[in-house]
Amino acid sequence: MSRLPGSIDQRKKDAVLDAAAALVVARGPGVSLGEIATHSKGFKQTIYNYFGCKPRLFHALGKSR
Repeated sequence: MSRLPGSIDQRKKDAVLDAAAALVVARGPGVSLGEIATHSKGFKQTIYNYFGCKPRLFHALGKSR
């Protein structure tokens, strides 16, 4: 089965944003990137690759919700 270019990457990015949203609501903005990565079934490096740092992740979260 073929996939559209970037479709898996977008799913990973969405999983990170979904995990960040859920954890920030549950635990507050002090949640770690490691916790977000674990909750998204990914890796911290994936978060850094997509967003660069925690403030940029939160900025993207705010724009996407």
